[in-house]
Amino acid sequence: MSKKREVRKFLFLIRYLIEEELECKSICDIARRELEDSIRQAHYDMNAWDSHFDAASQESPCNKKPSDKEEVEDKDDHPRWIKKVYKKIALVTQIRSHKTLMRKNQKSS
Repeated sequence: MSKKREVRKFLFLIRYLIEEELECKSICDIARRELEDSIRQAHYDMNAWDSHFDAASQESPCNKKPSDKEEVEDKDDHPRWIKKVYKKIALVTQIRSHKTLMRKNQKSS
């Protein structure tokens, strides 16, 4: 085999390996992004905070306290009559659950 032919073969081999490397890096980058996205989604679902993944945010969303403005907005989300009905339902439910617990305690005694 001639030297010229050997050099051409090695050049083609080098080009092939360079393309393989680029493809592998592309696959690796895609896999890394998918992994980070799944970790972020898991953190979001568990309401967890990790400084490595959430470096852009300065404060943990778990520890964040709503400002006065946010509290006012939250309070005005529902009409007043709904709040009154909800409180009545909660009170009745609490009384019923208390009575049920008292009956169970009396039966077990």
